Amino acid sequence: MLIANPLYDVVFKFLMEDLESARLLLGAILGEEILELEFRPTEAIAPKMGEESEFEFKKPIYGLRPYFLDFSAKIKTPYGTKLTLLEVQKVKIPTDSFRFRGYLGRQYADPGNFYFDEDENGNPIKRPIPIINIYFLGYDLENIIDVPVIKIERLYWDAYSGEPIAQHDPFIECLTHDCLVVCIKALKDKRRNELEALLSVFDQSQAGEDAHFLELKQGEIPNKYLPIMQRLHMATHEPELMEQMLYEDMLISEMEDYIRMQVEHERARTLEALKKADEFFHLAQQSNNEKVALEQEKEEWGKEKEELGKEKEELSKEKEELSKEKEELSKEKEELSKEQEESSKRFSTIARVLFNEGKDLETISLMMNLSVDSVKDMLDQGE
Repeated sequence: MLIANPLYDVVFKFLMEDLESARLLLGAILGEEILELEFRPTEAIAPKMGEESEFEFKKPIYGLRPYFLDFSAKIKTPYGTKLTLLEVQKVKIPTDSFRFRGYLGRQYADPGNFYFDEDENGNPIKRPIPIINIYFLGYDLENIIDVPVIKIERLYWDAYSGEPIAQHDPFIECLTHDCLVVCIKALKDKRRNELEALLSVFDQSQAGEDAHFLELKQGEIPNKYLPIMQRLHMATHEPELMEQMLYEDMLISEMEDYIRMQVEHERARTLEALKKADEFFHLAQQSNNEKVALEQEKEEWGKEKEELGKEKEELSKEKEELSKEKEELSKEKEELSKEQEESSKRFSTIARVLFNEGKDLETISLMMNLSVDSVKDMLDQGE
């Protein structure tokens, strides 16, 4: 059977506007029987990134941002029934989780989300309606892969004993919530149970050349869910829906082009930054090499200076030794001079004695082994 692709927001909206189809789909995902389902007029899309405006509730632009639908459901339980607010949020392309949180916070704060109950004395009392979130994601989660349906449930535990608590309390129920996540990409070829068989209406691997349509195999979906298939088949004959699907394609294509441009721009900026960082690294490395070379030169200069210091010290020692030798030579010279003077005096005295004794100059010169002139000079000095 050929059906319109419910991954498109306009088709998903068309499906969920049929309360019987919505009751069957949401009940199967919850794993509970929905007795009554009421569509709440709160169709909305999230504001754009950076906008502070409220959520838009008129003529939403399908395809680009999270799409929200609210239902009031009376669910059958083993103890009777419970009233629950079902928040259905669908997004086709990755988006900021703060948008989901913003809408959820708005629902918690909405004073109109209440029901009347009775207290222990039978008096009427207003209570907030508990919330269950159901997310349809057209992309993979970051850390959980290949799991089509993820169920997150609250459990009550005694913190002391670790024992589970079976009773549920309205105070806790109204301030916390369960959550289910349908990962559409993980549905590929998975038909392991009745729920996965039903969710095959979202399996994108069944799309042909025209992504607006999916071709379902006969008998793949249980008969009790035929109203869902019939509703989606009906959508293939709605020209306005086909036109809006084309418009979604155009918007998503433009968004992908914009994202691609942003990515390329960011990649160029990153490459430029890496180039500058590489240049800086090379400059730093060059500067470091120069610094190392200067340190080596400084070390060599230090060694040369140390060697020159040692040489200077040795020269100083040599100078000191030469000075001492000069001083000793001077003393020796002085002593020799004194000895010569004394020897000269003695020779003069001997020459004078011999001359006084009547010896002539020649005889004295022969006796003293001196020249006649030297004898004469000594005699003259003695006078």
